[in-house]
Amino acid sequence: MFKIILTFLVISSGLFAETTSSFRKAPKRPGAPHFARVQITVTDIDDETEMKIVYAEFDGAKIALRPSNPTGIRGKLHLQLFPGTYPIRWIVEKNDPRPIRESFEELIEIAPNEEWVDILIEGDQIEIR
Repeated sequence: MFKIILTFLVISSGLFAETTSSFRKAPKRPGAPHFARVQITVTDIDDETEMKIVYAEFDGAKIALRPSNPTGIRGKLHLQLFPGTYPIRWIVEKNDPRPIRESFEELIEIAPNEEWVDILIEGDQIEIR
């Protein structure tokens, strides 16, 4: 167990006071559930193809899409998940010369040793880091 002692020097109205606190950091239990933090970012492609994401969902949960901000981000979703396989699905609308909708689906694998997974959906492409 770790014992951490914090000492603060407080200067207030010309008086000096010393405060000491101690607490114990709880150790990780063997066999305790391990979560991975997952961040999903949805952006439109900024080129002449006029490709726009109209719908996105992760494991059945809809990702709220708003008009893009100056960086092009349409929506974000932050989750804590157990290791496993999760589906992600999104629909893209292309104006070429009339609107055409395409649906995409991918399975995301979260390994037991992963602590952070960053997913970027950009138009019809997905990047998992």
